[in-house]
Order: sequence, then C-alpha cells, then structure tokens
Amino acid sequence: MTLIHLQIALQGYLDLAPAFNLANNNQVSDQVERWLTKEVSPLVEELGELEWFRSATLWSGMHLSAEFDTPERKTVETVEAELLGTARALSRFIEQAEAEMTSEQRDASNIANLPRERIDYIASKPWYDLVREQDFLFGTLQHLYLDPDKIDNEYVLAFRKRDTQFPLGDYISRLLLTRVGFWKGILKGIVKSATTAIPAGVAESQRRLVLSSARALDAATEVLQEVCTDPSVRRLREACTTLTLVHAAYDPNPRLPWLEVLLPNESHWNAGGKMLRRWIRRGGTVQSADPRPGGIVGLTDPQKAYLCDPVIIRKIAWSLEELITFCGVPDNAQELIRQAKLKAKLVLVDRENREVWFEGAEACDHVWNDHARSWDLLWKLALHTGNVVDHELLAGTTQPNFRIRRSRLGNLLGVDSKLDAQIETIRGLGYKLDFPRRDVVLLRDEGDGVLKEVTRSQ
Repeated sequence: MTLIHLQIALQGYLDLAPAFNLANNNQVSDQVERWLTKEVSPLVEELGELEWFRSATLWSGMHLSAEFDTPERKTVETVEAELLGTARALSRFIEQAEAEMTSEQRDASNIANLPRERIDYIASKPWYDLVREQDFLFGTLQHLYLDPDKIDNEYVLAFRKRDTQFPLGDYISRLLLTRVGFWKGILKGIVKSATTAIPAGVAESQRRLVLSSARALDAATEVLQEVCTDPSVRRLREACTTLTLVHAAYDPNPRLPWLEVLLPNESHWNAGGKMLRRWIRRGGTVQSADPRPGGIVGLTDPQKAYLCDPVIIRKIAWSLEELITFCGVPDNAQELIRQAKLKAKLVLVDRENREVWFEGAEACDHVWNDHARSWDLLWKLALHTGNVVDHELLAGTTQPNFRIRRSRLGNLLGVDSKLDAQIETIRGLGYKLDFPRRDVVLLRDEGDGVLKEVTRSQ
C-alpha cells in the first residue's frame, strides 16, 4: 500500500502544479498546504514503519555525530584535527619568521598585517562540534555551533551571509560541509597570504609544515565530501529527510518515536515544525498584470503575501518520485540486492554464489555454498521469522542433529556475530529469529540470473 499512497500523493502535486507554476498566490498556496497536510505528511508515519526509510532518515545523525563511533564520524574528527593543525602550524610559522627576520625584512614584508587573531581563534577550536544533531530540524538557522564561551559575532554574521539556499533535506550533513568549508576558506586564505608575505628562506621548516598541513586538510575534506555526498545513498537520504520535515511542519502532533535517538526533546518538534512551516511558506510581496487602455500592460502595486516556495515544493515532489522509484522492483540483480540491503537488516540471496548480508555488511567471510546445511537452517529461520523453527522443517534432521546444525551455524557466523545473537533458543521446541518481517528480505534466483523476493510465512 505504501507505493500506492506515494503515487496518490505525487498525483496531488501534479494536479496542483499547473496553477502553482502559472500564478502562485495566497489561494494556490493554501491548496498546496492542504496537499502537504492531508496527503504528504500522513505518509511519513506509514513510511516510518519501514527499516530502510528510518535508516536513510537517521543516517547523518547516526553516522556523523559524536554520539556514535562510526567510520564516518572518524572522517569528521580527521577534518577537525587538520583544521586545528593548520591553524597551529600557521601560528608557529609566523612566530618563527618574526624571530628570524631582520628589521629590514619585516619592514619590507606584509607580515604585520597577517590576521593573527583569526589564526588564534580557529586554533582554539571555537566550535562545540562541526556536527549538530539539532540541524535535522533547525538547519535553516545556519548555526556555526560555537562554544558559548567563544562566540564571536563577526564569524556568526559572516557565516549567515554565505549563499546557502537550502530547500528541505539533510541539513545535518549539508551544514557540516558548509561549516568545514567556512573555516577551511579562512585558513587557506591566510596560508596564501603568509607564504607570500614571509620571504623565501625564512622559517623554511615551518613553511613546509604549513603547506603540508594545508594539503592534509584538502585531502581530509575531500574524503568527508565523498562520505556525505555518496550518490548511492544521498538521493534516498535527501528524499526521506525531506518528507520527514514536511511531517514535522504539517502534523499537529508530529511524534515519531524512532527519531528520538536524535531528538529526544519534544519541544524541539514544536519549535522546529513551526519554523519549517514558515520556511516553506514565506512572507513577501506579489504584483499582478494590470491591462490598460491602448493594449498597455502594467503592474499593480505590490501586495503582501505568504506564498509557498516553488523550489521547496518541487523538492517535495521530487522526493515522492524518488521513493516511488525506490519502492519499484529493479531489473538488475545487483541493484535489487543494493536496495534490499537499504530496506532490511537481514538479506539472504539464494543463487549460484549464496550471500548473507546483515546491517549492510556480509555476515561472515565463509563461502555459503560450502555449508549447505547451515545455509538451509538460516534460510528457514529467516523464512519463518518471528516463529519457532523445529527439526521437522529441515529434511532428514533429527533432534540431536538439529542442535549440532545450530552449533555449526553459530561457529560459521562467529562468536561476535550480532546476527547469531538474534537467533533465540526456545527450549524443547527449536530456534527462532525474532525479527519483524519488514527487517528480512529473501531473494532467490528464478533462472537466468533474475532474482525475485520470496514470500515469507506469517
């Protein structure tokens, strides 16, 4: 039903689009907001029941913030270390140069005009963190997220003047990259000025350290950029986050329990929703054509109006299209597996080279084709997820052999396997994989490499 509801919501936009694109006025914007309230916002509660939607929406918060120890978070910490390292290397370079330069060299150079206060400010790590979880709802505020004891309005105002025309979407990763770009831009400008102002041959060892730090900062930033904009996940993440923000703006009581891992404070939803709604429909002025005698067309006087932003509304429609595409069944087997890994925690692929994926990674390093009995047990557990599997469901298996087969499956997965830990022993009955049905996808080769999803038991 989710796919049908997505299609209905998109059709609602297509019905409104001609009037919206031709003459956006207060009446048309009222209709657009009714569409957002009645058709788009309710979808999110339904979508929130799906593992892939939750994972995509939460991705930036749960991979980039300090609360979570992930490889992606380590890229953030590397960039931060390189920012601080470059600032401190600059400070040492200037100090060393001043100590080595003659009075004539100092007078002839521009070293006195280098902005040392900026270097010292950045070197002190004025930001609380480069990632701010509250950006999920409050990204339009464009905060630098400075330490309260180190707030400097010069930087706050400069940051807010940047051209960051954000429609709805993944504000956490976008503002992370914008903050990094802001501080990096300041430092790179000073590096250029310092290496030009200080004559060659002066403080050369420190000069090399500065240039090396600047290159390391470029490399670390490039890695972070790739992590945050990986096209294989970014489009889905943007779409899911955009629709969730619509829900926050247009549902009178937007409670999404699965989002509390990022935003446990209920007041955030109230304040964030109101702010987002003002962001979607903004105050401004409109003028209309005014036909006059002689075929002359003039403009009426400007009138105050609150109109839905066309860029944002089109982004919402794009998000619906993106999810419709994602929910469809792709022809390519690898694409089907990729989508299955995004949708579900556990994915089993029964084809010539069998595969088991858990939480997006291979469940173990072993070749499943060499362990047919362990595969058969795991497949039956996944097929009957939530129900007890006894030895009678496995052909030619006695009760004692059943326990041995379970032990071998555990050895195959490994003692530290999170998947193995999910297989529950039901004393005297058998074993159970206690996953919600939506968290398991089974794919089987129907011939000629075509994969189809296998229907699981109720």
